[in-house]
Amino acid sequence: IRYSSHSQDSSRRVEAPPTCIEQYATAHDMEIEKFYIDTAKSGRFTENRPEYNRMKEEIQNGTIQAKTIVVRALDRLHRNAAHQLEDLTFFEKQNIRLIAVTDGTDTASKSYNKLITTVKAAVAEEYSETLSKNTRAAQLESAKQCRHLGGLPPLGYRVNEVGLYEIDENTAPIIRDIFRLYLRGMGYDYIQKSLKQKGINSILKNQKYMGTYVYDRTESKDSEGRRNSHKEKAQYIQISNGMPAIISEKDFQKAQENMRKNATKQTHRTGKN
Repeated sequence: IRYSSHSQDSSRRVEAPPTCIEQYATAHDMEIEKFYIDTAKSGRFTENRPEYNRMKEEIQNGTIQAKTIVVRALDRLHRNAAHQLEDLTFFEKQNIRLIAVTDGTDTASKSYNKLITTVKAAVAEEYSETLSKNTRAAQLESAKQCRHLGGLPPLGYRVNEVGLYEIDENTAPIIRDIFRLYLRGMGYDYIQKSLKQKGINSILKNQKYMGTYVYDRTESKDSEGRRNSHKEKAQYIQISNGMPAIISEKDFQKAQENMRKNATKQTHRTGKN
C-alpha cells in the first residue's frame, strides 16, 4: 500500500486500499500474511520507500512465506515504467504472483502480458508527470496572488478565510522581540534563553516579516527525490507589500547587515584558530 501525500492521512482514501485488498482476499479464500505500507511516498522513486524495499528484501531472504502480492492498482507499485518492468522481472524470478485488483492484472492468468502491464505503468508515469506540472502551475498562480500554499504559516501570522496572510497579534510580539533584542546586540543564545524559542536564525532571515511575499525560493528535489532547503534559486517569486509587515524594512535590513558582519567575524576567528 502506498499513498503520496500527508494531506491524505485522515482521509477515506487511506482506508480504501486495505479494504479493497481485504475484500479481494476474503472473496478468493486468501489469508493476508502481512501489510507493507509506505505513507506519503512518491511512486516515481524507489529509494525513499522503506516498506516497499523491505518487502523485496524479505521475499529474497525468505522471511515471509507468501508467494502472492496484492495491490489495489498497479500504480501503487510504481509510477515509473522502467522500475515497474524491473520489478516485474524480479517477481517473476522469485516465483511471486502479482495481483492488481482494480486493473484486473494477475501474473498467474493465461491472459497476462508483461508488455501490456508495462504500458499501463508508462501511462501512470505520464499521468503523474502531468499532474505534477498542473499542480505546480496552480501553485505559481496562487503565489502571484500572495496566498498561503499549505503547511504552517510563519510564526506571527495566521491565514484568513480567503487564504491571505494576516498578523496574529498573539504571536507577532515574539517576532518583534527577536528583532528588537538582536538589533540591541544580543546574540542567538541570549535571545533563545529570553524567549525560550528555537529557529531564531530562520526568523531573522524571513523576508515575510517585512511584508515581502516569497515563494519557490529553494531548489526543487533532485532526481532521487531529495530536497536541499538551504540552496536558493537565482530567481524566485518576491512581491513587496504582498502581505502585512510585522517588522519595518529598515529594521529587517539592519538585521541582515549585522548577521553578515557577525558571519565574517566568525569566519575570521575560525580561520585564525
